[in-house]
Amino acid sequence: MIMTELDAIAHGREIPRDRLWSVEEVSYYLGVPVGTLYSWRVQRRGPACRRIGRFLRYRPEDVTAWFASLGDWPAAG
Repeated sequence: MIMTELDAIAHGREIPRDRLWSVEEVSYYLGVPVGTLYSWRVQRRGPACRRIGRFLRYRPEDVTAWFASLGDWPAAG
């Protein structure tokens, strides 16, 4: 049986930080749907990414820096 990237992520494999991340990996890391990442790209929001051939790829440090730039979580209540 061939395991896709998303299957591997869903089965608890760590997302490697020593290579570029796929859309599915960033989706999993941020907890947002893949479609949201594509929408953010069109709107020039979200973490920086590059097209490599027909694939989008993200540098892990760009994703974590983008998330950190969002600031503090709003207070509950």
